[in-house]
Amino acid sequence: AVLSIRVKRVFDLMTLVYPREDVINVYQNILMGTSRTAGSSIESLEVLLDRELKGLLIPLVDELPLEERAQRLRKSMRLK
Repeated sequence: AVLSIRVKRVFDLMTLVYPREDVINVYQNILMGTSRTAGSSIESLEVLLDRELKGLLIPLVDELPLEERAQRLRKSMRLK
């Protein structure tokens, strides 16, 4: 639950930089969409975001096993 609140806050902040409707649609599709629409929304994020932000956000919203999410996040954190 705490993670989902933090992810929502990230999307809220993204509306300050990226087109609001696009960000809201992506978030809603990831949250409540089918696996196809969620996958499409994740692809949209991959195009929209810069490399560093993409590396931190995608593992949080992608349907991956927990260990793979953690591995990707650790890898992204080393980019800094």
